[in-house]
Amino acid sequence: MTYAATFFCQEHPFPLATNRTPPIGMPIVAFGTNGEMASMDDVKPIVFRDSHGLPLVPDWKHHELRRAYYAATTFMDRQIGKVEKMECNDM
Repeated sequence: MTYAATFFCQEHPFPLATNRTPPIGMPIVAFGTNGEMASMDDVKPIVFRDSHGLPLVPDWKHHELRRAYYAATTFMDRQIGKVEKMECNDM
């Protein structure tokens, strides 16, 4: 786990996505195929296909990926905030 994920999100449980499959009648192409996620080296061995043929990961990995995403986003948001604060102080 990255520094950001460890530091920012250790205590925050992120729920699983509630819509992991497309709604009835929605074209699969409109939903996406999770191609980038499914090609990650640590994800490839655990990917399984749902009834639509979409690649999914087990719940424990789903939590880990969501936590890492939110941690990275939070970390970058804070870094941008620091830059903005420095710019405001220079004005």
